[in-house]
Amino acid sequence: MQKTENPIKQTQLANHCPECFSQDTLELSFYQRNFKNILWNYTSNQIFSELRCNKCQTIIYPIRWTKEIELVHDFYLKTVVAKKNIRLYKLGYVALFLTLSALTSVLYLLLLQK
Repeated sequence: MQKTENPIKQTQLANHCPECFSQDTLELSFYQRNFKNILWNYTSNQIFSELRCNKCQTIIYPIRWTKEIELVHDFYLKTVVAKKNIRLYKLGYVALFLTLSALTSVLYLLLLQK
């Protein structure tokens, strides 16, 4: 199973970086996880965020966030909409059809015995 993270929204923040104290270099990104295998493509409804400074090239973890950064993060988190999606491939439809037909035939045989 292949996992990828698709970017939903990226925005530049005007806050100071807690590491290098430069202004207007923070980039807030929101991601949604995507799972692919041979049968289906599934996008979860969980949203992940990452705060990165473009000047010092570091990821700023939530433990280092200031109150202003937390407020801005919460504001942008409310604007992001997670779209849950499941898409079956042809092999997935075939597997689903065979499973359902096997279940119905077993139930039919059990009902005939009674």
